[in-house]
Amino acid sequence: MTAEDVQFTFQRLLAMKEQTQQYVKAVDRCEIVDARTIDLVMNDPAAPLLNILCAPTFGITEKALVTQHGGSMAADAKDTDKATDWLNQNSAGTGPYRLVRWERNQQIQLVRNPHHWRGAPAYERVVIRHFSDSAAQLLAIRRGDIQAAFNLIPEQIATLRDEPQVRAERLPSLDFVYMALTQNAEFNRALGQRECRQAIGHAIDYDGIVGSMLGGAALRPAHFLPIGVNGSTETVAREVGFKQDLEKAKRLLQEGGFAEGFEFEIAYGNAAVAGVSYQLLAQKIQADVARVGIRAKLAPMDQVNLRTTFTTGRSQGGVLTFWNPPAVENELWAAAVVERVARRVHWPVPPEMTALVKRAAEEPDKARAAALWVEWQRAMVAQANHFVLFQPIYQIAVRAAVKQFPLTAAGWQLEIGAVKPG
Repeated sequence: MTAEDVQFTFQRLLAMKEQTQQYVKAVDRCEIVDARTIDLVMNDPAAPLLNILCAPTFGITEKALVTQHGGSMAADAKDTDKATDWLNQNSAGTGPYRLVRWERNQQIQLVRNPHHWRGAPAYERVVIRHFSDSAAQLLAIRRGDIQAAFNLIPEQIATLRDEPQVRAERLPSLDFVYMALTQNAEFNRALGQRECRQAIGHAIDYDGIVGSMLGGAALRPAHFLPIGVNGSTETVAREVGFKQDLEKAKRLLQEGGFAEGFEFEIAYGNAAVAGVSYQLLAQKIQADVARVGIRAKLAPMDQVNLRTTFTTGRSQGGVLTFWNPPAVENELWAAAVVERVARRVHWPVPPEMTALVKRAAEEPDKARAAALWVEWQRAMVAQANHFVLFQPIYQIAVRAAVKQFPLTAAGWQLEIGAVKPG
């Protein structure tokens, strides 16, 4: 890996102007100092950066190989770069494994990189298979057809306790599942009223979701800062976050001018997270809000269509979806809300909210920064466009043939190069 490879990677990323570029928006350019040194020249020296650079997104790619397949770091790369399709099927980095095949919704195949800088990894080949439901995963892990199952529900994990060849690896994640609500009155007049959105927030039985549906294997933060990062604790979540209060929900409906309730849509993908399907979550919320006279109409759809509809701001009501951290940095979560997710729900963000995120992100004193992040969460809860339903504690079934299986706090990520056989 050379300084030219590093420069090419960052300059291409900046020029492509895709979402990843937003994570390093404080970087203007990458300059080569010498054969082993680069400078990231920033437009905001106080902005957080080092934690963000740990994201898998910023893996370095080989300039010569990517260029050979149409890659470009020129200023017009957004329009002229042709390497993305090739990179979706191939590797051009320095990781422990190399991508050789990707079939959407079927499987990903990786092979060992014998030249990895930490030495060749333990396995010659890794296959990541897609299963449509958790029952199929449970059967496969019991038979030994697979070595790890990532999406079992708590009841299925419990059935494995007497299996001598299978164990459960457990780790609190930094992921969360949430419902976003539009406030576009043209889509839904009631949701245009903050009080009506707040009424939904106070109608949801969060404890029932965590306790009954997830078997207690979850936390619940107040807003878009998962518990475990600066300014987000279980105590803060209890003080600041929504909690079920049906009488308060009814009062809010009256204040919003919809004392008899209203109807809204909940869209969700045909998928599951932490072993629980979005459909079951939607049905739970539907039953909860009905207790205060709110009628939820369920709208299942393909995951790709759901994401397209949501990201382009065309969702008519609520959207059940998932957030996974690109890196452990508060600014990424908060900036996503005020810069991107706000547009999806048609919230015109007041300048003071954007300024609050910047102040908190750049505050060097950890305690003062924590206080600012609590202030931000309080404001976001009051705005009532997003309701975090749970932050899963991942329980992954692993066969004894695998000795080391180091998960990371982003539950879908694994230190795959450090996995060792038994």
